[in-house]
Amino acid sequence: MTTRVDIQKEYFEKLKFPDACVVCSKENPDSSLNLNTFITINQPFNEPMFKNWQVNVPVCTEHKRNITFGRWISRLLFLSLVILTTVAMLLFWSFLQIQNLWINLGILVILLSIVIFIHSKLYAAPLLVESFSYRILFTFRDDKLAEKFAKLNGVNKVYNVFNQDREI
Repeated sequence: MTTRVDIQKEYFEKLKFPDACVVCSKENPDSSLNLNTFITINQPFNEPMFKNWQVNVPVCTEHKRNITFGRWISRLLFLSLVILTTVAMLLFWSFLQIQNLWINLGILVILLSIVIFIHSKLYAAPLLVESFSYRILFTFRDDKLAEKFAKLNGVNKVYNVFNQDREI
């Protein structure tokens, strides 16, 4: 199960992680990994566009290598899905002889949306960092680690995948 923790951006500078690996929950991991998010959904006007929200996350050395490798595999998978979608669209257009630009663009947007959805389901990270208008959303695969993270940062509610909150 995944658990989400919301942190207000004004508290981002004082953010603390539990001293445990985000993958295996082992205490006192021997390494760390920088995770960041560039694109903010519902960007406030007073914030710079494409601000880099970067956080240093504790992980074991072995998991750091695996996560880095997984990120590269994820990028290659995404790129291959986009190429496959483009080839499929070219074949689709050549067989149906559709010449209307708006129909073609609509079909392309739908197919690319499906590709992005499939990609997000194939690669489930142990920690996902997302930036929204006035908050940073951390999604943990480990519920107990998410609760520790929330307590360390003064957050008293966590959310499950159905957006139901619970007090901690």
